[in-house]
Amino acid sequence: MLDEVDSNKELTEKQRLFCLYYVSTFNATSSYQKAFGSIYSTANVEGATLLAKPSIRREIKRLKDIKRLALLLDIDDIVKKQMQIAFADMSDFVEWGQEDEPVMAMYGPVMVTDEETGEKVPLIRRVNTMKFKESSEVDGTLVNEIKLGKNGTSLKLADRQKALQWLSDYFLANPMDRHKIEYDKRRMELELTKAKSEFNEVDNIHPQDDGFLSALDGVTTVWETGDDSQSEWDESGSNDADE
Repeated sequence: MLDEVDSNKELTEKQRLFCLYYVSTFNATSSYQKAFGSIYSTANVEGATLLAKPSIRREIKRLKDIKRLALLLDIDDIVKKQMQIAFADMSDFVEWGQEDEPVMAMYGPVMVTDEETGEKVPLIRRVNTMKFKESSEVDGTLVNEIKLGKNGTSLKLADRQKALQWLSDYFLANPMDRHKIEYDKRRMELELTKAKSEFNEVDNIHPQDDGFLSALDGVTTVWETGDDSQSEWDESGSNDADE
């Protein structure tokens, strides 16, 4: 948009800046202050005067049209975003697993005797771990909330149950939509995951339930509307992600 403003030779540089600020704030006084560096009393008068000029109004209208086109969304964009929300993979945001760490006492690690070497070595235990990925590595538009609290950090994704319901309603009304094949495929994958989880038990460690499969259950063949609960996840298997 700045290039578009610079291309208008009818206005001075400061007038072009005024127009640019105005389409963002719709405040003539503050826009004049930023563009011309004047005091409030002057900007309050001159901003309105400048805004009344035909050349300024034409430029503002042109910039607003450019801005509106840049932000224009169609139904295809909305379907894609709803699918991103509905099928968000928690592993895209969180890493979890197990690590070995020394058992700590008041004055340092607990030491034990190695039966093979007879040497003193730290006592090691295996613990469950969970770490959030860096913000630069994830799609922040799918994250609804992040909290830092005394019990750790919690992460809440956008409501995937609502997204699933929206998609179900949309594809019911638009069965020939080109995204429906991908949607059906993802739903089938989730059904298979749900079936496998019923038999999956290795070393007494069960797959974490992030609320996704239960959200999928809320979208039935008769298109029942699910509740408004948020999709959350935590280390203990409840619905908040705590670190």
